[in-house]
Amino acid sequence: MTWTDLQSPELAPEVLLALLTLGLALLDAVLSPRRVSHASIYLTLFGLLMALALALHTWDRPWRGETEWLVGDPAVAFADVLILCGAVSATLLAAGMPQAQQRGGTAILIMLATLGGMISAGAQDLLTLFVGFELSALSLLAYQALDGKPRDHGVRAALRYAGPAAAATGLSAFGIACLWSAGGSPAIETLGTGLTADSATQAAVGGGLLLVGLAMRAGAVPFHLWFADVAVGCAPSAAMLTLSVGVLPALIVLGRLTAGPLAMVVPGLNSLLLLLALLSATAGALLVLPQRRLRRLLGYAVLTNVGFVLAGIATHAGEDPFSGTVWMQLAALVPAVAGCLAICALAGDGLGSTASGLARSRPAQGAALCLFLVALAGLPPTLAFAGRSALWSALSGSGWASVILLLDGLILAYGLIGFAGRVLFHKPPPVEIPPATSAILSAAMLAAAVLLLFGMWPSPIARAAEMAARGG
Repeated sequence: MTWTDLQSPELAPEVLLALLTLGLALLDAVLSPRRVSHASIYLTLFGLLMALALALHTWDRPWRGETEWLVGDPAVAFADVLILCGAVSATLLAAGMPQAQQRGGTAILIMLATLGGMISAGAQDLLTLFVGFELSALSLLAYQALDGKPRDHGVRAALRYAGPAAAATGLSAFGIACLWSAGGSPAIETLGTGLTADSATQAAVGGGLLLVGLAMRAGAVPFHLWFADVAVGCAPSAAMLTLSVGVLPALIVLGRLTAGPLAMVVPGLNSLLLLLALLSATAGALLVLPQRRLRRLLGYAVLTNVGFVLAGIATHAGEDPFSGTVWMQLAALVPAVAGCLAICALAGDGLGSTASGLARSRPAQGAALCLFLVALAGLPPTLAFAGRSALWSALSGSGWASVILLLDGLILAYGLIGFAGRVLFHKPPPVEIPPATSAILSAAMLAAAVLLLFGMWPSPIARAAEMAARGG
């Protein structure tokens, strides 16, 4: 590998994160025992911002083919940008924590988890895909257990996440083995080619197992029970990192595979995905209604949005290019979740759990939380409205499925707006609100700015999503 190869847009962010992770690990080893400090977190934030700048810069550079392990196209660049944006938000939330809550090694885990998510999103073969997912999953488990205070039950949340993650690992490994044996190659682009009558059955079994493993990682019904546990039990930074490097890459890979090779080996794939989408969206929307705690409400709202994303993937199963409506929805989901978690952190343990009357005690934070709830509901004037509108247009010919998903959207909006009413009009409880930190305020302000700016002017994101769809 030459220096020119390292400068190629396909590998630059991944190589940068790998080198920075190695550098942080060496610093930890040299300076051990470390003093409690935010220095490593800020260095992580700087590295993630550099990787984000490189990923954004690839939109202006010619694509020079593919590397040996990773695909190089606008779809992967869009995926890298989304993953890095989520990781930057998680790092800002971590930087806003008190120094007494910092644990050693969390900065390295953030980078390793982000690196694993980016590798899996752009993997060119099944082995690289598996390695990327395992790197991100193991780093996430360790980060969930280490981040935050003991009373935040981070270890318990990590154990709840470990079960589905372990099951997804086993199913994915068996599925990859079956697909490799049936096709004779682990390359994703060769899946489904040259199959005989006997190997077609083996490939269908392998594709089905891989599909179930990806659905577990994405938290789709019936593998959704860890969603609320992670949202409630983890610190805000760990919850945000789980979404950005755990759920997002699984959805992106699922879309990449179902847009081409996986649809060739799994019969009725679009119907199966649409069923998962309906179950996830319906379960999430109904579970939102009785919630009175913000973090649990957020977990089920994300589950509903996962269902909408799966519906967008199902409408384009077996088609190339990959659906641009999915990119729009994912781009809107990241800042909405980051904003909600930032407000949770700003409001503190007492008020942040329910957010009841937050607008009366802290009007700016209450108004921002209502904006993020509106974004999760897919209502104007947020970016999510553009993505949801594109989804409804794509589902216009799906018959009863489109009707059910539309009802799910209305139920979700009703539940989230009802919760926003509690934020605006209820009397706040007599609890102490901690002073706001600049890092968490920055995360909330950036999330609100993205949602409003691109909600009123969605054409740049729409063009980028269209370019990603054509390139994917």
